[in-house]
This record gives sequence, C-alpha cells and structure tokens, in this order.
Amino acid sequence: MLKNKNTYQTNSLALASAISLFIPLLEITKDEQGHCLFSFLSSPELNKLIEDYWNKNLSVDAFDHFTQIKSLKARIYELL
Repeated sequence: MLKNKNTYQTNSLALASAISLFIPLLEITKDEQGHCLFSFLSSPELNKLIEDYWNKNLSVDAFDHFTQIKSLKARIYELL
C-alpha cells in the first residue's frame, strides 16, 4: 500500500518487523477498517528489502525479528 510517493505503508506485521530492523519506522496509524498501517520512508533500499522479503531472500536474525514483532505489538496496543 502506498500513502504517497515518499511513504510506503503496509499492514503486514511480519513485513513491517523485518523492514524496521533496517529502516526506521515513521509511524503506526489505523485505516478506516481499524487495521494498523506501518509507514516507512520510501527509498531504493526499502524497495530492495521488500523485494528480498517476498522472494524469501532476506536474512535476519530470528531472535531480533521475534523481538521486533513484540515491540511493534506493544506499540499497536498503545493505539487501542
């Protein structure tokens, strides 16, 4: 999902967690249906991370990824 040409948004917690290990998360918002949207600044590096993630070529430390998911979930619960 694209918010504008400078921002990339996704509602995938797993993808957002993987991206945020490399690129700072800008914000978490909710859409009209109440789903959380994770926003990142668009860049060629971000595009490469997304491509590698979906092609199963992105390598991250499993513990770091799990910890990042827990951190993002905590931030989501702050929005509720």
